Amino acid sequence: MNKFKLDDNTEYLAEDLVDGYLVNPVFHNGLGLESPFIIRMERQFSVHHLINGCLRCWGVFYTLDNALKCAKSGPSWRNKACA
Repeated sequence: MNKFKLDDNTEYLAEDLVDGYLVNPVFHNGLGLESPFIIRMERQFSVHHLINGCLRCWGVFYTLDNALKCAKSGPSWRNKACA
């Protein structure tokens, strides 16, 4: 795990930071990100976002590029941007 500082000066531990999105972040004391983040699994990537205190999965993808597209544009069920 590495420490990354985001644009809002908050710091998080995570596996990686790609295009401004944390990959496999670690949350302490129930604190979460206000922006989407990516969970890297064995062969897939899932995009999640904390909305009104609830963790929402925006989608599961086979490539990091597709997961990043979703993190940037939002879930497919909201705007059809992720496919």
